[in-house]
Amino acid sequence: MEETETGVPQGKPPGRSRRRLVTMTVLAGAVLATGVAGAVAAARQEAPPGTKVRREVQVMRAPNTYYLPLAGGAARPPAFDHAFAAGGSGSDEERTLKNVRAVFDLSGLRGKAGLRSVSAACKADGHLVTCPLADFYQRTELTPFQLETAPGAKKGESGSVRLTVTSSNAPAVRHTTRVVVGAPELTTRRFAPREKLTPGSELAFTPAFGNKGEVPLDEGVSLQVVAQGATLEARYDNCRYDRLDAPTRAQCDFPAGLPAGAAFEVADAFRATIGTTATSGSLSAQVWGIGDPPEYAGLGGDAPHGTGATLRLRPVDGSGFGTGGAHLAFRTTQTTDRKAVGFTIKGRTGEVVTTQVPSPGRLTLPEGTTLVPLGPGEQDEALYCAHEKGGEQERRAECPQGPDGFGTKLRVRIDRRVEGARGSITVPYDPAEDPDEENNTAPVLMEYTDAP
Repeated sequence: MEETETGVPQGKPPGRSRRRLVTMTVLAGAVLATGVAGAVAAARQEAPPGTKVRREVQVMRAPNTYYLPLAGGAARPPAFDHAFAAGGSGSDEERTLKNVRAVFDLSGLRGKAGLRSVSAACKADGHLVTCPLADFYQRTELTPFQLETAPGAKKGESGSVRLTVTSSNAPAVRHTTRVVVGAPELTTRRFAPREKLTPGSELAFTPAFGNKGEVPLDEGVSLQVVAQGATLEARYDNCRYDRLDAPTRAQCDFPAGLPAGAAFEVADAFRATIGTTATSGSLSAQVWGIGDPPEYAGLGGDAPHGTGATLRLRPVDGSGFGTGGAHLAFRTTQTTDRKAVGFTIKGRTGEVVTTQVPSPGRLTLPEGTTLVPLGPGEQDEALYCAHEKGGEQERRAECPQGPDGFGTKLRVRIDRRVEGARGSITVPYDPAEDPDEENNTAPVLMEYTDAP
């Protein structure tokens, strides 16, 4: 049987983010590289008429390095999560994988870790855990078991879990996860918010990270910086960017490792240019082990590198750092005057009428009317106002921003005539950015078309 190998060499920068996969299929003696471990599957394509359908198992998610916290510690073991899908050529139906089975070999963990529990979908037999996955072509999630440290296991020891995924109509796929006894705990520097910045000005951002865990993060660290309401500079050759012209995301790899108890900051600040129309925004930083990004984070191996010098690190005191990502929020001197636009509901008593809402927001219905939501099977390209939770008695509703060309609609039943009845519509606004709050609310009037 042909086999497909997956995995990222330790200590080297990853290719794609974990949404992709390394699939190397041997066909007629040629090895075809069709992805990189951990990124999203390639776009599905229909096979030309007469073309033989090719199927392959895609490992959408699998840890390259798994850190198992020491027994009795405060840290909880992370989920040993995996995800699979069908890939290859042909339609989804043609690519359906048959009789898929995932087998985990834990013999490499002897003396270091063992099974704490096994999923009901899987079966353990000695050092093997077998998980039948049946037939599928869409994404299939699997958490096969939970691990625990073995008695006498020492901090820093490592073993391996070898995965083999087989299918009756596709080549086998293999992946190896390195399991380390003990876990790092990544921390990041905290930032105070910045106020009254000038649109178009430059803002320096110096993220820092540390490890207050049990063991080193020996595969190295990936640092991701994301800008909202601002753009970065593609300056560093060891960083990848979502684009070279005014990027908003950067991912920098530092493969030297992060010892337990150590902390570092970037030796040269990231420079962000605040948008000329931005009223607020943020710069955020997130760190993870190289090769194991969060599934929907990270940049692919084909993302462009910066053209300047190498971004380096320097030691700092990380005692005040916190867990989780870092976030620097800012506000500018730019203001936005949000204005509500009122409207009139027209119709006869007892009639159900639909009205276009010119400025979506929070609605209070005029007295004598009842909101009528779309019924089962009704469809419209526009979005409709709907009751807030518990807002029926107060006649409150939320009117969302509808798509261009279709907008937002309000449908009500005119239950009775109430002379002078009126409601209101209030647009969402931020008092710190809006210089005139008096025009954020406008009236919703009634016009009865039948005789009094």
